Amino acid sequence: MKGHGPRRAFESVGPSGEYLDASMLPLLQKRYPRALPYGYDPGSLLRRGLDRKRQISRLLRVSGARTLELACHDGMVSGLLARDGAKAIGIDLGIDHFDRRALELGAEAKSMDATRLTFSAGSFDCVFSYNAFEHFSDPEAVLAEAIRVTRPGGILFFSFGPLYRASYGLHAMHSITVPFCQYLWPRAVLDDYIRSHGLGRIEYETLNEWTVRQFRELFAQYQSWAETIEHREVPSIHGIELVNEHPSCFRGKVEAFEDLVVSITEIALRRTDVPANHNWHRAATATAIEKWQNVSFSECRSRLP
Repeated sequence: MKGHGPRRAFESVGPSGEYLDASMLPLLQKRYPRALPYGYDPGSLLRRGLDRKRQISRLLRVSGARTLELACHDGMVSGLLARDGAKAIGIDLGIDHFDRRALELGAEAKSMDATRLTFSAGSFDCVFSYNAFEHFSDPEAVLAEAIRVTRPGGILFFSFGPLYRASYGLHAMHSITVPFCQYLWPRAVLDDYIRSHGLGRIEYETLNEWTVRQFRELFAQYQSWAETIEHREVPSIHGIELVNEHPSCFRGKVEAFEDLVVSITEIALRRTDVPANHNWHRAATATAIEKWQNVSFSECRSRLP
């Protein structure tokens, strides 16, 4: 395959579904040293919260707005929105990680399932989440509930990833630093390596493994209730050379090459005036779905070797 680009290498082999030998794992661990950590220290939480608060503030007038953060974890985004005058609520299945500073800034924390929100229809001016939709076991139920509790004309914003098929989609960076490790070795090999080196376990059960196409189709299906105002797919080509070197490990496990390079999805929606209800009949047309399936992939292609 030498001289071929990763896409050509991927498309030139049959769906064999091969794996590398376990002896290759420690060698590739050395080749790909640990990436910069996704910090959870107070400083990192504050910096990330400020960046995200600015992103939300660009979409709506914060002062006086009613905001809901799904899967809020530390809640710093909600806390900073509250500081700027919003009536901000953050929900998660558990709120043990909710930062004390967010509470002091005026945010409210609630323990709640995002698929069964207890709020009335139209309760919020903005519903948002970060790094959550790749984890939700039922993304459609979460989206339907988020739309229901957003007022007509209100904003929904979701930024999530890395998606499962992207280089670090297994969310195992704290243990396995090799990009695309989910395709290079069976889970049993990864788990054995982790145990033998005293590393943190991989939480496979927290990942829904949805594809880029599935998310596109999901948002297309709900355009009658929440129309897209912004949509961005952020590529990552970190480790893409492994596709070129070991294409047989990917073909047969990955449906489309774009799944390997689209890492992050960001989408902003505006709630339409269609009345909210609990049935949520899908009104997507073939044209709407086709539009989403054909979202420009030129940015990703232009960055590939």
